[in-house]
Amino acid sequence: RAVLDAFSDALLGQLGARASDRICGDLLRLAAAVGPFRPDLASFRDAASAFLDVRREELQVALDEMEKAGVFLRRGRTLRITPDVLADHVLEEACFAHDGTPTDYALRVHASLSTVAPGALLRNLAELDWRRYRSGASGAGEHLLRGIWKEMEVELRSAGAARKIELIREVAAVAYYQPGPALRLVRIALDPSPGTVREAQASEWPALLR
Repeated sequence: RAVLDAFSDALLGQLGARASDRICGDLLRLAAAVGPFRPDLASFRDAASAFLDVRREELQVALDEMEKAGVFLRRGRTLRITPDVLADHVLEEACFAHDGTPTDYALRVHASLSTVAPGALLRNLAELDWRRYRSGASGAGEHLLRGIWKEMEVELRSAGAARKIELIREVAAVAYYQPGPALRLVRIALDPSPGTVREAQASEWPALLR
């Protein structure tokens, strides 16, 4: 943690004076959650600006400066944090307090950007959740995505066919990391009748995530 924190600070320290330190720090956390992302999409810029509470012009300056400094690597139309290990560290620091308890960051970023970066966002969060659980990290039993899975379950039960297909495609992207919750949501999509699939108890989540 100390090495990666220092590395992150050193990278951000290379940025020009045009970009606010606060905005760049917030954008780094957002990029860790949604990367790789397409900065050229108006839908992404609008959602990111609203989530970060900045003007679109400020967001664009920060994007340009962070790419110029090598914080973001461009591949085709997408940007991502480089190296990947830094992205993993930044996302973990955003989503978990030092005592291992989840913050509200995952729920907030999912609520704000799930429609513009659905696959990558859910995959990044699921991989983090899975990695912490497998490593036995402090607070790993808290299960970062539990609230998100419940929100998706509620939406699946009332969604039309087209939206169900979109949601299941998102779930498919993370099934490798969390097969239990993924299969549960597929069952709900196939038969959304109330009571058909009972709510998982807290004690069952470790088994679901194996």
